[in-house]
Amino acid sequence: MENSLVEDITSINPLESSASKVLLRDKISMLERAMKQGPQIDIPLKHTFSKNVYAREITIPKGSIIIGKIHKYQNMNIISKGEVSFFSIDGAVRVKAPYTFVASPGVKRVIVAHEETVWTTIHGTSETDLDKLEDEFIAKDYSEFYLSTSRSLDDVLEILGFTASDLTAISENELDQIPFPKKIDSIVIADSPIHGKGLFAVDVIKKDCLIAPAVLGGKRTPAGRYTNHGKPNAKMVINDGNIFLISERDIEVGEEILTDYYLNHINTRELVCHG
Repeated sequence: MENSLVEDITSINPLESSASKVLLRDKISMLERAMKQGPQIDIPLKHTFSKNVYAREITIPKGSIIIGKIHKYQNMNIISKGEVSFFSIDGAVRVKAPYTFVASPGVKRVIVAHEETVWTTIHGTSETDLDKLEDEFIAKDYSEFYLSTSRSLDDVLEILGFTASDLTAISENELDQIPFPKKIDSIVIADSPIHGKGLFAVDVIKKDCLIAPAVLGGKRTPAGRYTNHGKPNAKMVINDGNIFLISERDIEVGEEILTDYYLNHINTRELVCHG
């Protein structure tokens, strides 16, 4: 299974489309889960500290496949020995030592060692406690990485592999839209200072209350169509295959109802579109 997943990964060109990036990220996650079920190889690890610099050196045995961690920030990488291929949403690269590059934040890589390879990752920090370093620089998953960013709409699109035009096309697709099943008096659709149209409270909405259904039977209601991304005061919750907009705190009259699109995606596997 692992070999077939690696073949799948190497056949995907993430630079072709946003959908390819999402597919590749999912395949890498699948491979990581599969590899954790099998025997693990020993990766020698060396830590070196100097003034405000931490270097983490690993030696990758020839013929091995490893999956890198998700780094929260940019970092410098030096391949001082060997030859490797690595695959990520940034594309596929095969390099021989010596090779130096700066890695993007939030990228998980599949690394295939064609020869025994020495790979050093360098971080700028005065910290020397290894547990604290792990917490500072490594995200446990994409959700944690995302929560460490500024969480703008651009952040969401980048981590999910979508473009603004992708989002607009989804948002404006009228084939999957339906009206609310009944009139909802607590909200209204109006011009938004964030983007296009938005959803606004016309009555006080208490915390943990149902605001409106967002997706019913696979079709988006106006709540699924017009709820904008921003610092969230509401969230999308899935129940019985349908998605509902729920208040996360008290929402005052005139306040725009906002959700976090990335957390919506993680929680419901659906991307709620902006107005």
